Formats: sequence, structure tokens, C-alpha cells
Amino acid sequence: MANITRTFEDAKQFSYVNRQPAITLGASKKLGINVINVSDKVRSITSKFTEDWPQAIKTSFLINQADTTKGMFRSLEAAVLIAATLVLITCIATLG
Repeated sequence: MANITRTFEDAKQFSYVNRQPAITLGASKKLGINVINVSDKVRSITSKFTEDWPQAIKTSFLINQADTTKGMFRSLEAAVLIAATLVLITCIATLG
């Protein structure tokens, strides 16, 4: 799922979350891979990896495209069901 290389570089950018210094990691999916599965796997791996961390260290997910994708999927699913229902009602009304 990822290639990790241990290296060190001087900081070029600084990140803050809620006005607190933070370390940010980015995960992106390959073309053709399901974004919802990638998001679920990243969350699962993160929770397992951070189990033994001190309580003072917090983890969060800032930008998660899977939430938007799930919402769009539910909306599309509802639209398809409504369309199918309208087609059936029209067929029944026309055929009597």
C-alpha cells in the first residue's frame, strides 16, 4: 500500500492543527483503487499503530475524501431507486 523510506531533511514547511504544532502525513490512492477502502485501511492501520502511544498524543484525520464519496454514493443510490420506482409506476399506469 505504501513505500516508506527513512530519511532526514531539514524542515521546509511547518504544520499546525488547532494552532498546535503537528506532524502531518498524507496518503493518496492509486488510479483505479477504491477511495473508501483506502480510507478504511488507513484508519485501521493508524488505530493499531497508535494503540500504545501516550494519551497526550492525539491523532486525527483532517481531509478525508471517503466521507464525501460515501455521501455522493448514498445520494446516487436514492436517485436510482426513485427513478426505478417512477418508471414502474409509469409502466403500470400506461398498461392499466
